[in-house]
Amino acid sequence: MAVRQTLTTLSCWLEDLYVWDLDGGANLMLRMLRKLWCTTRLAPSDFAALLCLFVVSVSVSGVSISTARAVELTVHFRSGTVLTGDVADQSIAWTTVAANGAVSQFTYKTDQIKSLALSATESSAQTIGVRQLLNQLNDADYHKRESAQRQLKTTVGKYRSIVESFVDHSSFEVRYRVNQLLKEKNSQTAASTKHQWDRITLNDGRVWEGEATNFSLNLVAYGKTIKLQRSNVLGLRNGPTATPAQPSAVNEANATGEGAGAGPALAQVNLFHRFEDFNAPGQKEFRFDILPDGKPFALKMKLDDFFIDDGLLFRHAEKGFVGISSYPFKFDPLPVGGRSVCLYGERMGRNHKGVMEIRFCEPGNPLVAAGVYEFGTFIAKVGFRRDIILEAYGAQGQLLATVEGTDQKCVFAGVKSNQLITKVLILSNPYLKTIERKIDDDYAIDTLRMSTPIAANVHPQEQERMTQVVLKNGDVINWAALNFTRDQKLRLLVRKVVDQPMELLFPLTEIRSAYFGRPRQTSSAWQTLFEDGSRINVLPGKLFQSARFGVSFTPGDFVGCWPAASAPRLPVADDFNGGQSSPLVVFPTCRVRTKSAEFLSDRVSWVEDRKLQQPLQLGDRDTDEDPTPQQTMFKYSDTLANQLPTLWTRPPKVLPSDGSFIHLTDGHRLAFGKQGQFELKGIGIRTITVAHRDGPPKDIPLTDLLSIEFGDR
Repeated sequence: MAVRQTLTTLSCWLEDLYVWDLDGGANLMLRMLRKLWCTTRLAPSDFAALLCLFVVSVSVSGVSISTARAVELTVHFRSGTVLTGDVADQSIAWTTVAANGAVSQFTYKTDQIKSLALSATESSAQTIGVRQLLNQLNDADYHKRESAQRQLKTTVGKYRSIVESFVDHSSFEVRYRVNQLLKEKNSQTAASTKHQWDRITLNDGRVWEGEATNFSLNLVAYGKTIKLQRSNVLGLRNGPTATPAQPSAVNEANATGEGAGAGPALAQVNLFHRFEDFNAPGQKEFRFDILPDGKPFALKMKLDDFFIDDGLLFRHAEKGFVGISSYPFKFDPLPVGGRSVCLYGERMGRNHKGVMEIRFCEPGNPLVAAGVYEFGTFIAKVGFRRDIILEAYGAQGQLLATVEGTDQKCVFAGVKSNQLITKVLILSNPYLKTIERKIDDDYAIDTLRMSTPIAANVHPQEQERMTQVVLKNGDVINWAALNFTRDQKLRLLVRKVVDQPMELLFPLTEIRSAYFGRPRQTSSAWQTLFEDGSRINVLPGKLFQSARFGVSFTPGDFVGCWPAASAPRLPVADDFNGGQSSPLVVFPTCRVRTKSAEFLSDRVSWVEDRKLQQPLQLGDRDTDEDPTPQQTMFKYSDTLANQLPTLWTRPPKVLPSDGSFIHLTDGHRLAFGKQGQFELKGIGIRTITVAHRDGPPKDIPLTDLLSIEFGDR
């Protein structure tokens, strides 16, 4: 009877194992055995028999009694590689520092950690050290106080804000020594340096800022043991990488929220010249007068990476940097004032001319591209007549909108779009050069506003020399060397994950996309977009001929065409309403509905139906001059690519984003697979073989490949 009761009790306990969440197999087993011994009266031999039955039952039930539990982590490396692997029975030492410099230390097991972000720039350990030295200024030992002050002299400039926080210390000697430090000449240098902390989020919801002290873990991934160190790791999180969506290469006008089979869906883009109409809740504002610590922005201060925590990245499109200008904004009653932002040359010389590029990243993580739905800024210029424009680009390099400056000295240019804006360019108006009008290229910006950046799948054509392979499980591998094997596998040497290059081998069935890091080439051809998402370089005329693939197309075969050296200029939502079926011509500053269009051997011409010009808020010095193009034809070779329009024969459609594409360095994008016009016939060691459905197979050298996206095939 006792044995039967014990078996019943044991059965109930085993059922509970399926819902209990205990701390480890060994502890659980000890608890169960102790309870079994204390609540039953069995002979030693019977207890031994039940012990064997217990162990067998636990084993059969699939419950682990191991003392070490595997923890799956996704690790983001500073090189851009993202790997998912196992970390078992390891811990992280953690240090937090209070405002007064008090230090607290903890130890967290890896299974307690939801995520960990390591400081992207300077280690927070140095900040901790500065605060500890400041506390030593009040030490009872005179020699320690002297030593601390000497050490602080070399770093006070970089950590000025921390040193200043001790000026009201309760100790007279600390106040005296701090004031002495602040008078040092080198205390004026790098006063605006931004300091970052490590950030840890625990599974129970607690979040701490501090320092992952002596960070070191071992990750087991793809049969390799990888030592994780601060120098090569940007952060980690618990659980596997979410499988990313395939870059929407075919979505030339991908409306948010609409998927495959949704039919035509064009970009919803609104342009703004009045900041009062643009401002909305949730936007973040950036002015360039006062730093977060209350200090003024320093003249010529480099801003390229200063706003990483906010997801904002500045770049000079040529050689140089974006920095704080001495040009003051004084345009009452506009919400601007003080210092502005302009371009600087390589030698720190002010250079208001050029192309300013603004990109977006996941806040705090410059390696993850992002986009915004709203962006606007004030632009001041010397000339008055629409000299400067703002261009907004989508994740696939498509030109969503061009905002033309008005005739005011200080103008507002804003864009709101249903597609993520991943890049903004500010530059002089290229069209004005075609009509030989004198313009002034000087400009500066101030008071920037934008919505919260959201992670975006930016296409590799938009990222210079990307050398990555994305696996179907979501992992990303930044490679140092890559090649295909004869048995259709991909061999990679992983870059900057361990001290020595690490080799990995994957079947092509596990690869989602591979980016080959080739430089893009400029093509003098025209490019055509097809319904399947293919882009093919052609020689235009009555027939559009592809020299690479030996096939020809008529204007009725494709959706749109433009110079291959430029980005396509998109139509907007209302352009094809009301059964509009004739071609649409999209210029930098307006869109032209046509009654008809004719493609000839050297030119294209059209009969204008209606000109759709962006509305402008005009300034005091407005003229009667029409700034929009007056022509009804152009030759294919008569002007620069960025001054020519895009011609749409019909609206681009939203297509599935999980297709298969081959991107070539000269701009070709070839859709292959079930929905594509092309077939990938083979992958060799040095070439791939591709065929158009109407043409012969063609060998393409691997040196011509920008990327291959295998999709879900």
